[in-house]
Amino acid sequence: MNRIFQRSWVSPVVAVSYAAVSITGLMMFFHLRGPSINFLHEWGGIVFVAAGLIHLFINWRAFLSCIRKPFGIAAVIVCSLICLGIILSPEQPQSHGSDPGFRHGRHESVRTD
Repeated sequence: MNRIFQRSWVSPVVAVSYAAVSITGLMMFFHLRGPSINFLHEWGGIVFVAAGLIHLFINWRAFLSCIRKPFGIAAVIVCSLICLGIILSPEQPQSHGSDPGFRHGRHESVRTD
């Protein structure tokens, strides 16, 4: 099998990037910002998605056997409905006068007072 599709490195990368994105996401949720939190969260997310897709490819047969069971089918339906609801939901008002939409770089201004 190709060297890129080996569980020996893919699984640890998925686990570490998951931990990084989870921890930085919680820090952002509770407004515990540091100088590199956004950077680590965004790039950790990209690494997590890439490694997750490779992990899914490696474990494709096991994935299919899981989602063919009643609980798997229900999970796919519920997740799809949640995603659809988020996509179709009306735009929420932004706090602190920030503009809506996607932004890159620093997401909040730094206060010095």
